[in-house]
Amino acid sequence: MNFERRKYENKSRNKNNNCNIRSNLERSSSQTSINKNQELTIQYDRRHCPYQLLCKEFISSLSWPEIYFNNLYDRCYCFRCYSENKSDAYLIANSPYVIPRGWVRFGIHVDNVKAQVEDIWKKWHNTYHGTDIHSALSIIKHGQFLLKGDTFENGDQLNCRCPYLYTSPTIKYSARNAYAKPNRFVTSNGECFIAKIVLQCKQKPGTYNIQGATGNARREKKICNIISNDKIEYYTDIRASVIPYGVMVQLTAVDT
Repeated sequence: MNFERRKYENKSRNKNNNCNIRSNLERSSSQTSINKNQELTIQYDRRHCPYQLLCKEFISSLSWPEIYFNNLYDRCYCFRCYSENKSDAYLIANSPYVIPRGWVRFGIHVDNVKAQVEDIWKKWHNTYHGTDIHSALSIIKHGQFLLKGDTFENGDQLNCRCPYLYTSPTIKYSARNAYAKPNRFVTSNGECFIAKIVLQCKQKPGTYNIQGATGNARREKKICNIISNDKIEYYTDIRASVIPYGVMVQLTAVDT
């Protein structure tokens, strides 16, 4: 068992943890903003969270090999499992870890040797990468991202306009349709949802550049209450500097 990873996960949800976010981070005026108030404990059995069970059904429907997953690090961030009284962000490695409210994480295995040598749980930043189902499986299978010109196992070449790998410190940006492709999902009892997948990652400091929102996102006044629009996108051409450690799933109900 990776004790450093467990320690990192426990720290991020310690109810007595104070969030000393540096002054240049924007703060929300709502109760869900970064604060130093003691977090409240909710008497709720997360093992039977209906939203998490639905997201798990979606993951099961993909028929991905179970060996890729590390269920010790599954975590639901719905309003029941992660209350509005809890902080929107924590400071990890002197960088904001923005909580993915409304999403469920399914832990995946990482290279334990690299994780310990690089001390990624303490020293690397938390970022998100929006993607589609096919690409997500390829990334998880190989433990790394592909860049422009790389070739898939089936012989297809990755064709994209830019030679960089893009991430964001907030899932609100990475989950945009331009990055996280929507998928129609019908549950076993006939309920219909739009499902999205985003990879939760650890990213090495000093290996990426920061820029503002691109595309249609530039028209939005405020994308995230923690990260400003002019610092919301990261890009790098160093594939080994980004390690995925969780598959984030969000389901949005739609009329059939």
